[in-house]
Amino acid sequence: MNSSIKAGFAKVDITPPLGVGLAGYFSERLADDILDPLYASALVFANKCDMAVIMSCDFIGLGTNYADRAREMISNKLDIPKENIMIHSTHIHTGPIVRDNPRE
Repeated sequence: MNSSIKAGFAKVDITPPLGVGLAGYFSERLADDILDPLYASALVFANKCDMAVIMSCDFIGLGTNYADRAREMISNKLDIPKENIMIHSTHIHTGPIVRDNPRE
């Protein structure tokens, strides 16, 4: 019986264009410069039966509707059950707004 686990890692630049609204402020603030790029990183684990994804995004927080759509796209592309996909945010205050409702 082979019970090995395989793992893979990927990172992609998700830096938004200048002018986008920035999250984490009490007043409107627009991106007027890029100091460091923002990333989405994913770690995928798989064995013979299952696959799981842990994804990290450089956002202050990710709204439920955005996370649900991302899980749906990942699930469809990689044939992974949505419940095996975890997405979290690094809580960066200089990233784009990715929530429709600030109370999410």
